[in-house]
Amino acid sequence: MRVKEIEKGVTRSYPNNKMPVESRRLPENQAEYVNDVLARITHNITVLSPVERTIYTTTWMLIARVSAPIVTRNLNYKADVLQAALDHLIAQNLVWYDPELRAVLQCPPFSALHTPHEVKTFGWERAYTTSIVNAPLALLIYGPNTWMSVHTVCPRSGEELHFRVLLDDRGVLRIDAPADADTWRIWIPAEIETMMALGPHSRPINAFHTQADLDIDRQYHPDTPGVSYTLEQAMYFSECLLNAYQVALTPHLRSV
Repeated sequence: MRVKEIEKGVTRSYPNNKMPVESRRLPENQAEYVNDVLARITHNITVLSPVERTIYTTTWMLIARVSAPIVTRNLNYKADVLQAALDHLIAQNLVWYDPELRAVLQCPPFSALHTPHEVKTFGWERAYTTSIVNAPLALLIYGPNTWMSVHTVCPRSGEELHFRVLLDDRGVLRIDAPADADTWRIWIPAEIETMMALGPHSRPINAFHTQADLDIDRQYHPDTPGVSYTLEQAMYFSECLLNAYQVALTPHLRSV
């Protein structure tokens, strides 16, 4: 295994909620796409009312802790307040709510349903994330200076892919990955709506053992275009996402 530093993360505020993205650390022509994703997520969170944001943050953390559907009646809010908040969270694509179960099944980065993407830190139960790119966001809950194991499975070859990530107290994201991680490829949908989609019909962002595995998979799914990222490029995307969530949520995470 070898450890790489993902360059220092940014934890301060930016004008217009926009963060700088370094195009050299992403696939060609992806900087604008990543900036648009960050802007979408930041907007979706910042338009929430204080009560809505508290319900969102509580749900986010509960899924991380119990890895089970969050039954809304257990959130201890008046029915009308809770329903209005849920309606807005659903509209902002921040949760996947099942009306039959009356429960939240996904609240990115976490999923109450099993996915191919698992995270585990010492002292915590295993949790599932909605995508491999979202996995490092769990460090916002687990804290800095903690190595978190990330496990996923190539949907084409069945190879298990393992690596670790850590956010140190300087805001530096590190990855500890095996030597063959240079051959891994992470597929990111070209459409932001597809990339952020929740629910039973969403196509997750997957990690492939090799570019050949990804190419074969694309032959079977040609209708949804996307871009191939290396692990390092995908983790830089993750770092940008982590910073966006941190700016929007840190005061609320501390108070929950």
